[in-house]
Amino acid sequence: MRVLFDQNVPRALRTLLAPHDVRTAREMGWSTLVNGLLVDAAERAGFEAIITADRRFRFHVNISARNLAVIILSTNHWPTLQRGAPSILQALQAARPGSFQDVAVGRFRRPRPSGPPQAHKEAGR
Repeated sequence: MRVLFDQNVPRALRTLLAPHDVRTAREMGWSTLVNGLLVDAAERAGFEAIITADRRFRFHVNISARNLAVIILSTNHWPTLQRGAPSILQALQAARPGSFQDVAVGRFRRPRPSGPPQAHKEAGR
């Protein structure tokens, strides 16, 4: 399957998606294309799926009559994506033209600082 990575998807993910033919928007010269324009270009170039971490993508583009699928990742955090690669592969196998698929690979949470909480500022200062 020919797969296009949106700008917000780490390139390294392609190594975990073999045997799919994966290209990035940057490699295709489409770094400045967003949403509908990116879908138009991808469809003309024969891509069968777009993978993005833009969770609002579905609200900006109607793909119901398109010849490609859009897979929306829950995060673009590389270690989280590594652990979630099997779910992404399953989504690619199940992808159908004109459909969106959400893939919940987990959420990246920043570690909380250790130590005592910071003192609150006094009111009126």
